[in-house]
Amino acid sequence: MRTTIRETELQTLFAEAQQNGESIFQHKGSDLLICPPSQVGSGQHHLITLRDGIVLKIADGRFHQTTTIESHRGPDEPLVSKFCLSSRFQVQTPRVSGIPEDYTESAGHHYLFSLSDVVEFETFQGEERFQVVAFEWSQDYVRSFISAADGLPQPLQKLSDHQTLKRFHQPLGKMTPAMAQIIQQVLGCPYQGMVKKMYLESKALELLTLQLTAWSENQHQTKISQLLPDDLERIQQASHVLNQNLNAPPSLMGLARQVGLNDYKLKLGFRQMFGTTVFGYSQAKRLQYARQLLAAQDLSIPGVAQSVGYASPTSFTAAFKRRFGLSPKAYQMACRGKNPV
Repeated sequence: MRTTIRETELQTLFAEAQQNGESIFQHKGSDLLICPPSQVGSGQHHLITLRDGIVLKIADGRFHQTTTIESHRGPDEPLVSKFCLSSRFQVQTPRVSGIPEDYTESAGHHYLFSLSDVVEFETFQGEERFQVVAFEWSQDYVRSFISAADGLPQPLQKLSDHQTLKRFHQPLGKMTPAMAQIIQQVLGCPYQGMVKKMYLESKALELLTLQLTAWSENQHQTKISQLLPDDLERIQQASHVLNQNLNAPPSLMGLARQVGLNDYKLKLGFRQMFGTTVFGYSQAKRLQYARQLLAAQDLSIPGVAQSVGYASPTSFTAAFKRRFGLSPKAYQMACRGKNPV
């Protein structure tokens, strides 16, 4: 089973749980501990305001069933440093510019982003523990460290001109051992009160420094391979070709020839534009379409597999379960209102 919960519905669930005697919100000074309603899941979400402009968020929990949370982000959203410690999150941001429409955040990886004016759908796998540490930085706080744009990644350069960040989402790869060590120090902070806030803020700045360093190093490694506007248009064209050929996607070399790029630029462009490989992009789109077919049509599993380019129903079932946390048959039965056997 899977469900989608909108922000307003989540607020209603919180209110109902409190009326039923559940302790949802616990305040301690500037700290806030949030426990999800028991009918939804278990765990804790810890929010710690370090100072005006920095908030630490620690999430550790699980949902009873695969759950999509719909969030509406407003203007002037903060800069977010996100570190995923366990699980994998499928994120969809339909019909917005500047960021991929569909991407995955994975355990052991870290991200830097600012998502203003976005409707976001984040999917959590049922009964799978998720752990996330994130720092939210107000744009004014980050701007206070910047004297010039020199050396800053392009999305952050606007801060030096006292402009508002444009939305972006930057995957930065796997967490380094240094990052993992600092994260453990954050989780095991031994202090209280003012010293606790000072300690956590220092760790937050260390992590942001490491993230910006990683970003600069990544840019340096690809500097000689910067993509031109024409290349980016061809990569968008390649994504359309894949979207239109879900049942028989072309090979990497065939796709490169079709859009007039070499395979290196094609692979680099998909990494930069969509945060994944050409194969990863194609597989994600094929499995999303398979999910639509399973929900909307009375098709057999082999029929759906064939419709999205899988010759083997077994391979299709394995890929579907890896991505969505349940088998195609179980998902189909759930959509029909039956309990999967």
